[in-house]
Amino acid sequence: MLNKKTIRIRVKNNKKKKIIKINTKRFFKSIIICILVVSSTAITVKKCIINKLFSNDMVQAYDVSNNKDVKKSLQNKDIDNKSSNMGSISKKSLEGKESGEKLYSNNSSNNKKDILKDAIFFGDSITESLSFYELLDESQVVGIKGLNVFKAEKQIDKLVQSNPKKLFILLGSNDVESGMDSKQFAQNYKKLMETIKFKMPDCKVYIQSILPVTEKVKQKQPNFSDLRINEFNDVLKKIAKDKNLEFINLLPVLEGKSSLYEPDGIHFKTGFYDLWIDYLKNNLSLN
Repeated sequence: MLNKKTIRIRVKNNKKKKIIKINTKRFFKSIIICILVVSSTAITVKKCIINKLFSNDMVQAYDVSNNKDVKKSLQNKDIDNKSSNMGSISKKSLEGKESGEKLYSNNSSNNKKDILKDAIFFGDSITESLSFYELLDESQVVGIKGLNVFKAEKQIDKLVQSNPKKLFILLGSNDVESGMDSKQFAQNYKKLMETIKFKMPDCKVYIQSILPVTEKVKQKQPNFSDLRINEFNDVLKKIAKDKNLEFINLLPVLEGKSSLYEPDGIHFKTGFYDLWIDYLKNNLSLN
């Protein structure tokens, strides 16, 4: 008979009968524990498999997300560095100005326009480019391609209408190129100055020197020789002195800066115009 608490099993062993007693509570507890252990092991194995299968994708996804954050962080760092560098440059520029050091920095064109707001620049195609490169407003520039001193008299009425306080004249390159002699040039220039002073008595006139050309141009066009340009500039100096006008030697703007020339060796790139205006600002009293 079966007892409620024990199970009796009869086993034949060497013709002897043994009776084994089993505790039912312990038996069922053991089964439950085994089931739990097996279940737990199965779950762990399942997790390992899943992790192995998806770990690469997860890492890649993490890397993509993380890279975005890293890139964004680096970009922000670059911006901070640029801002810091700009601050250093500005500080250096200010220190240079305070120490009297001449700085050809990239000043805003607005500052140049403000300083020269009551001035007119008068000349040939070289002067014309001041407005083309937006160093000055068009209303401040009377520049005409091919203009020489003789033809310049016909443009004086335009200057009178503008009523400038300062007049910067750059003429003579086309006269030099034409083969005209320095005496005729002197006569034409004197007449031009007399007409300007008669029609614009309150205007301060600045006579600027004729600019040099490249060696290649001198070889091809002998009229542009240093000898002739120097001779014509001597005429301008004398007229300025005789008429009580200001003479400005622009040669220092170009010394050692052959890269400022256009391929034709006569005209100039935009960098020259910035230096030209800065040179006037730094070396003249324009108030």
